[in-house]
Amino acid sequence: MLRGISIASSSRSLIRSNRRFLTNTPPPANEPILQFAPGSEEVNKLKDAINELKKEAPHDIPVVIGGRELRMGEVREQVVPYNHSEKLARFHIADEQILQKAIEESLKVRKQWERTPMEERAKVFDKAADLIGGKYRYQVLASTLMGQAKTPIQAEIDATCELIDFYRYNAHYARALLNAQPQDGTDATNTMVYRGLEGFV
Repeated sequence: MLRGISIASSSRSLIRSNRRFLTNTPPPANEPILQFAPGSEEVNKLKDAINELKKEAPHDIPVVIGGRELRMGEVREQVVPYNHSEKLARFHIADEQILQKAIEESLKVRKQWERTPMEERAKVFDKAADLIGGKYRYQVLASTLMGQAKTPIQAEIDATCELIDFYRYNAHYARALLNAQPQDGTDATNTMVYRGLEGFV
C-alpha cells in the first residue's frame, strides 16, 4: 500500500528519486494464454520441462535472506500431490531467529529501494514479467503442475499469465501515479511523493 504526502520544495532528494523522468509507456495488454493443443510445440516444451524437473528432484530449497542461502533447522519434504511416493523438494523451515534476520535485512534495504527512481523500480517488474513469459515460462508451468497438481491450462492462467499481468499492470499504474502531480503555485513547487508504509501490513 502507498500513501501520498505533500511536501515543500526544500525536500529535494526523495523528490528527485521519484520524479526523475517517468516514461509514458503504453498500457500493457493481458498476457496471451497458451492453449496446449495435442501435439503442439507448447505441449512438447512442457513435457521436456517436467522431465527435467523430475530428473533433478528432490530440489533443495534454502531460506534466502539478503542474497545469502541459509540451510539450518528443520527440513521438510514436499511430495507430488497425485503421487505421494515422489519427493519433489526438500525445504528449510525458517525459525523465529531467521525471521528476525529477514526483518532486519528488509529494513536495511528499505531506504535504498525507496530512493531508487521509480522508473528503475518499475523496470525491475517489467523485466521479471518478460522472464516469466519467456525464458522461465515452462519451468514455472512444470513446477506448478507437479507442486499444486494443476492442469496445463490452470497453471498457464494461475502461475504465468496472472503473475505477468500483475507485474506489468502495477508497474504501469505506478508510473501513472507518479506522473499525476499537483499544480505548482507562484512561489512553491508541489510534488506528491509516494512512500511505503512503515512497518508490516
